[in-house]
Parts: sequence; C-alpha cells; structure tokens
Amino acid sequence: MPRKVNRAWLPFGLARQIKQKLESMEVDMVYPVPFCTLTEDDSRNLYIREFARHFGRHDVDIEFYEDDRHRIAKVAVKREVPCGSTGFVADHLVGVWFREAAEQAGLLHHQFPCLATMALDREF
Repeated sequence: MPRKVNRAWLPFGLARQIKQKLESMEVDMVYPVPFCTLTEDDSRNLYIREFARHFGRHDVDIEFYEDDRHRIAKVAVKREVPCGSTGFVADHLVGVWFREAAEQAGLLHHQFPCLATMALDREF
C-alpha cells in the first residue's frame, strides 16, 4: 500500500530555508500541499506557470445529455492534477445523475492511487 505524504518529510522551517537558498541563486520554488492545489498564481516564474496551466488544481467542463439535463454526458478535463485522478474521475462520471456527481466523484477519488494527502496545508 502506498504511503501518504508526510509533513515530516519537509518541515516548514526546512522548506523556508531551501526556498531562501534557491532565491539567492535566482531559482523559483513552489511546494503546495497537496501538490494538486498548484495554480498559475502561485509563481511569477514562466516555467512554473506553464506547468501549472496543464497540471495542478483540476479544471473540467461538464456537459449534460440533451434529452436528460439531469445526467452527465461528458466531462472534459481542461487541467489535470499531477497524479492523473481528474481524468479517471471524469471518465466514470458519464451517465451519473447531477445530484449524485459530487458524492460519486469523492468515492472515485478515493479509488485512484494518489499518494498526496487530502489535507490542505495552508502553512505551505
């Protein structure tokens, strides 16, 4: 069974020291916890922003069936999370009733082998 991310691996003080050292060398660093909360606004660095355009906080478009506006017809992934779970969840939401979609997405998220913690760490 995969281990979850552990804050002890990168304590806040160590992260701050590493970031300061990298900044002195003009190297940008971001370390959102969990990593799937990364957005383009987290950095002014062109490369980090470009990466975050494609991987980070998920972004999807949802379409409903024409003849049944209560069921999901398609979920298009506009931005994937780094572990790939957005596409997995999106594929399994087709045909789901819209009122059950949030609960179903949560269950599907737990079925995907993501190694990130589900706890949002605002200190990072």
